[in-house]
Amino acid sequence: MGVAVVLPIGVLVGGWILDFYPRVIWVAALSDAVAVSVALIAWHFERPQIYWSASVAFGIASGIAVAWFVFFDFPQLVIPGNLITKNPSALAQRRNEVRTAAVQAALGVAVVIGAIYTARTFRITREGHFTERLSTAVSQLNQGTDVATGAIVALERLARDSKRDRPGVLELLTSYVRTHAQDPATTRLTPGMPRPRLTADLQAGVTAITRLIPSVEAIPRPLDLSELNLRGAGLDDSSIEQIELSGSDLSGARLLNAKGRGAELTQADLTEAVANNADLRDASLGGALLFGTKLDGAQLRNARLPGVRLSGAFMAEANLDGTDLSNAIGDRDTILERAHLNGATLVGSQFRGSSLRGAQLVGAHLEGANLSGAHLEGTNLRAAHLTGTNLTGAYLSDAELAEALWNLETSWPADQFDQIHEASEQLPDGTFRIRERSGVQADEPQEHASG
Repeated sequence: MGVAVVLPIGVLVGGWILDFYPRVIWVAALSDAVAVSVALIAWHFERPQIYWSASVAFGIASGIAVAWFVFFDFPQLVIPGNLITKNPSALAQRRNEVRTAAVQAALGVAVVIGAIYTARTFRITREGHFTERLSTAVSQLNQGTDVATGAIVALERLARDSKRDRPGVLELLTSYVRTHAQDPATTRLTPGMPRPRLTADLQAGVTAITRLIPSVEAIPRPLDLSELNLRGAGLDDSSIEQIELSGSDLSGARLLNAKGRGAELTQADLTEAVANNADLRDASLGGALLFGTKLDGAQLRNARLPGVRLSGAFMAEANLDGTDLSNAIGDRDTILERAHLNGATLVGSQFRGSSLRGAQLVGAHLEGANLSGAHLEGTNLRAAHLTGTNLTGAYLSDAELAEALWNLETSWPADQFDQIHEASEQLPDGTFRIRERSGVQADEPQEHASG
């Protein structure tokens, strides 16, 4: 519209300066002025039909003015009659050439304007279509589980088609899940119980949320799904990195290969959940319940798990390097075989009878930990901190203990204390450091012995 305003005004001013007063120019200019005035008034009073009618009249008047200028005035401006006076046919030919070039230029401009207008119209129509789809889906969210499930699927598809709408759809889906997953479970999930499942609408909601998260460039704050009943949620291969799940009941959930780096799962209930090979590096799981949880091969490097309950947890070959497991509690059914716990903090933890066969605990902090009866065969405890550690009845055959630190409060298996003491040197602070050790040969641990 801006181009349509400038062109007739330019023609009018040029004609006035060069003493051209074709009546059609004045009529077109007057029509433009009337059309613009009517369009502005219609816009102000929200009369779209009148506005578009005036806009069409404006365009027609502008087109007439431009056409007149291109066909009649412009060639005379470029090729004045006084330049070629002796040969009228040559004058007409030169002006026709100019007229042809001007028509081609005008057509080019018209094509560009048409393309811009078409693109703008397409964008407006598309946005209107998206708005209609969004409104329809939102209106269906409270019409029962089956209808809501279809609406959630439609919202996810809408978000994938419209990058601009993705954050809003995520917030909407989060609100829906929060509203419909408030009821707490009546019983705690225990081994042998049938695995629970989310209702179809809630499953569709959490699935859509986790699938859309990677496609959003920036989420200003984690999506709040904390303190909810999400038992049995299917989250295999999902992204939970930007979701707040603290205190939520995820017992029986499936999180195979889930991407949850830095995830917030403090005090969450993950009883009997399956999260093998999940990426939970730097995640917060302090106080979480991991009874019977399967985390074989999971990545938990530098995760925070203070006070976590690990009874019956399967964590074979999991990477727990640098992890905080202080005051964690396991039992004889806890499996940490071949797990990586290098530099991990297990101060005050309880792993009585747990299996850590072949685990890597290089430089790990086990001060005050209780590992009585634990299976540590072939475990690498090089440079581990064992001051005050209870290793009564622990199985230490083929364990690597070189450079490990211990003190008089450390409790060793009775049949191995003398060998360990002989292989140690006392440091100025009263602690002992094991100089070298090729492995303890003991199949049946005896009663404890301490320094």
